[in-house]
Amino acid sequence: MLANRVLKAATLLFIHTMNVDVLKTRLPNLAHATRREDDAFR
Repeated sequence: MLANRVLKAATLLFIHTMNVDVLKTRLPNLAHATRREDDAFR
């Protein structure tokens, strides 16, 4: 039981850190893309 809980926590933590890394790399690109779209709309 405890092992399952620890494993689940470790998996969630790993997924969270992976998502943070992806966001750090993707966020600047998304910001540039949305800015370009805003300019296109104006």
